[in-house]
Amino acid sequence: MNQNIVADLGYFTTKIFQPSRLIAFRSKIQHSSIPLKYENTHSIFIDNVNYLVGDMAENVDINLDKSNSTLHLLTTLTGLGLMGSNYYNLIANIPLNYFNKINKEALEKHLTISKTFILNNVPTSIAIQKCIVFPQTLSALYVNKTQPITGIIDIGGLTCQSCICENLNIIQSTITSSNLGMLILYNKIRKQLNSIYNLDIKDYEIEFIFKNGLPSKPESLSIIDSICIQHIEEIVKTLKLTGWNLESTPILLTGGGVLLLEKYLSKVLPIYKMSNDPVNDNCKGLWEVSKYVF
Repeated sequence: MNQNIVADLGYFTTKIFQPSRLIAFRSKIQHSSIPLKYENTHSIFIDNVNYLVGDMAENVDINLDKSNSTLHLLTTLTGLGLMGSNYYNLIANIPLNYFNKINKEALEKHLTISKTFILNNVPTSIAIQKCIVFPQTLSALYVNKTQPITGIIDIGGLTCQSCICENLNIIQSTITSSNLGMLILYNKIRKQLNSIYNLDIKDYEIEFIFKNGLPSKPESLSIIDSICIQHIEEIVKTLKLTGWNLESTPILLTGGGVLLLEKYLSKVLPIYKMSNDPVNDNCKGLWEVSKYVF
């Protein structure tokens, strides 16, 4: 019997979800001939190639088109394998501005697959027998109580995706999707601090530095603060250019990035609320959607 399951294919984090269990790990892969054991990192041997998948791998995929992505296929198979069953009906997601009939069907075809592989030294078989792709961001509305007309701002790893909805229906002219997610912000901070202090900050250091500044440079926190303000100004400019009326539109904030940036967002959004679970509401909403499609 097929189990229904959700895959939130984030550029920062991959989440595999059923109401009884959530598996989450970084959306990163790396060729590796040695299945080293790291926290929240998995080894997969598939099609005669060894990979690490998860937090301690090093390669990301920032291509908005996921329909040919080896990374997103491997992270999906890894997550489903960890769930422990073999046969699935899968609901996954795609960025708002890429959601059309052609891209939807291409990703569904890419993920409708049967594979046998070795996961963490355990022989594993996964068959995704049906896949439905739904637009990112919109699913958060299915698990939050909102006004009939509501704007959603979803700040993820690579993108900031936004739209205004009327009774769960997207108003197409209000869709924005810009490369203004947390990975982009982290890179701005890293480059600026490297330039000012003549450093070589690595990607794996930047999350700590974002929250705490450079240990030997307390003034670096004010530099980070200034970069964050400019980043939010870019997001607001994108919304206004698309015709959003921020003074009168209720806004729902979701995505992991809004937790880190709320203090800046609160200064520019007169009417907003955080979603119930910003990190996971896209997943939980997709589960609600699955009840209608499977």
